Amino acid sequence: MVKQSINMRNSILHPLAVAALFLSAVSAQIQAAERLDYIVKLKGAVTLYSWMSLADATITTDGQQLCSDMKCTRTEVRMSSQNHRLLESLAPTRFLFRSVYLENPPQSLSFEKRQNKSSKKYQPYGYKHSFSVRSADGSTIDRYELASEGDALPGTARRFLEPSALDNTEPMVRKQRNNPLAQGALDRWALIQHLRSVALEDGYSEEFPGTDGSHQLRYRVSLEKSVSLMIDGKKQACWKLVINEQDIGRDKKQPPLYLWISKSDKRLPLQLEMPSDQGRIRFELSDP
Repeated sequence: MVKQSINMRNSILHPLAVAALFLSAVSAQIQAAERLDYIVKLKGAVTLYSWMSLADATITTDGQQLCSDMKCTRTEVRMSSQNHRLLESLAPTRFLFRSVYLENPPQSLSFEKRQNKSSKKYQPYGYKHSFSVRSADGSTIDRYELASEGDALPGTARRFLEPSALDNTEPMVRKQRNNPLAQGALDRWALIQHLRSVALEDGYSEEFPGTDGSHQLRYRVSLEKSVSLMIDGKKQACWKLVINEQDIGRDKKQPPLYLWISKSDKRLPLQLEMPSDQGRIRFELSDP
């Protein structure tokens, strides 16, 4: 029974984390900080095939950050199951994602993931914290596993990392790897940033180089159709996109993700849906 609960927890948490990565972008046209709120839902056997809320997600973006002498965009996603009994009873979950993205030419500069699955409070260390930084020439990416003990984080990478604790605990490097990076590679956050700024029309289909910090990825993005969604009681015209991700080195594919982007000037990510072992995971914008 314990093993079954752990497997069910992991099968929910993995797509939930992947979905959060994809949903953590906002419009490339944003000139100031913006906040978007989402409800995360699951539909499957564990929910009697009805949509049930799993977590809350909040996405904030600032398009006026400075990276050395360049303007860059920083996106932050916080996700918590605190107000949702199902996931909180299986595994109290807290996620934090941050991405720093250069819009012109489009490329990821850094991105990090912090995850806590065993406590009701978000804590800075003592759990998995990964941080990836693009090299100056863009040919490689440094991936760091951070903890409270280890070697000092290089200053060239430290400038991209936000403070992680109220007591200003300094992050230390537990493990480091250097991996090849394709020119113009985008992390999952930056991909959505870019998609919200491109011209979408019938027949749109394009491939993009990508990275998760450890592996070289390829994204195939296609416009499936134009549809309307009811979001918070409001009818929204939008594009429905399908995103297929492939790990090039291991020839491994992720299940496709479906993304709905509004046709409004703000190009809001209205909804995201993907399969999981327990059914389907969906993010819904709660107040467009």
